[in-house]
Amino acid sequence: MKRLHRGMMTMSLLLLLSAFLLLTMLFNDDLLRLYSAIAGQRNLYVEQQVKLLSLSQSTQRERCEQVPIDENGDVFLVQFSLEGTPFPDGIRHHIWCQRDKLFQKSPVRNLHEGLLAQFIAESGLMIFREQLSGPPKNSVRKQPPSLYWFNADETEWTLDKNVNAVIVAEGDLHIRGKGKISGSVITKGKLTLDEDIKVTYSKSTVAHIVQQYSRWRLAENSWYDFAVTEN
Repeated sequence: MKRLHRGMMTMSLLLLLSAFLLLTMLFNDDLLRLYSAIAGQRNLYVEQQVKLLSLSQSTQRERCEQVPIDENGDVFLVQFSLEGTPFPDGIRHHIWCQRDKLFQKSPVRNLHEGLLAQFIAESGLMIFREQLSGPPKNSVRKQPPSLYWFNADETEWTLDKNVNAVIVAEGDLHIRGKGKISGSVITKGKLTLDEDIKVTYSKSTVAHIVQQYSRWRLAENSWYDFAVTEN
C-alpha cells in the first residue's frame, strides 16, 4: 500500500509538472508572438520613415518654390505624409518655407522722396535685380500694375498717359510730361514732378507689386519629423 501511495503521489506530481510546463510553453509562445508583432510594427515604421525621409529630402526645395505667391505671411509650413499607413497618427515630416522680398515694407502714401532705404532691402535687391526694368518703350493697353525701376544714372522720365505702377529710383528722378500715376513713387534722391504729373496712392497696386516681387524658398535647418504647430 505504501508503494501504491508513493506511486500515486509521484504520478500526481508529474501531471502537475507537465501541466505547469505546458502552461509555461503556451505563455512563452504568446510572448514570442507579441514580441514578434512589436518587432514587425517597428520594422514597418522604420521602413516608412526611411521612405518618407527620401521623399521629403528630395522634394523639399521644389515644394517651397511651388507655394502660391499670394499666400499671406513670410513663413509657410509644408507637410509630407504617406498614404495608407497603418499607424493611427500617421507618419509626417515638415519643413518651413521662407519668403524672400524686394520690399521690406509696403509704401503707405503716394510719395516717399529720399526714403529708398526704408523700403528696399539690399538682400532683396541682390535677388531681384535682374527682374527690374524701367517703363516699356511702346505703349501697352490695359497694362497690369507694374514696377518701374530707374537706376542711379536714369534721372528723367517722360510720362504721356495714366499708369498703375510703383516707381522706384536709385537716385534723383524728374518726371516730365502729363499723366497720372496710381500707386506710389519712391526715390533715393530728389524727386521733381512737372505740373501736369499727378501721383495718387493706390493700396491695391502697391499690394500687388509687393507680392509679385517676392518668392518662396526653403528655410535653413527647418526639417522636422515630429509634430509642429503653425503659429
